[in-house]
Amino acid sequence: MGSWGAPLLKEKVLIDIAEKHGVSAANVAISWGIQRGTVLIPRSVKLERIVSNSKIITLSDEDMERINSIQKVTKKRLVSPDWGIDVFNTDYRFNALPNAGQ
Repeated sequence: MGSWGAPLLKEKVLIDIAEKHGVSAANVAISWGIQRGTVLIPRSVKLERIVSNSKIITLSDEDMERINSIQKVTKKRLVSPDWGIDVFNTDYRFNALPNAGQ
């Protein structure tokens, strides 16, 4: 979620909702995914963050819609498909194409 080149946790919508609920933007993003029925595996090596990531909140329908609209409003990709390994056994690079994946 907050990986290099994908600053999702800095999105104003997530920060605003987090402040409203007294949690972190990561808690909001994780709660959103779980509330949608998505299986999430948050990654961290820091104990305090692992514990924090387990705090799930119930988001209102309005909060869910605001989060759902992030990609519609910002028109940007949140994940880069180039992981530095060739998972598709090809030399094709998504990053070489403008607006790839949109």
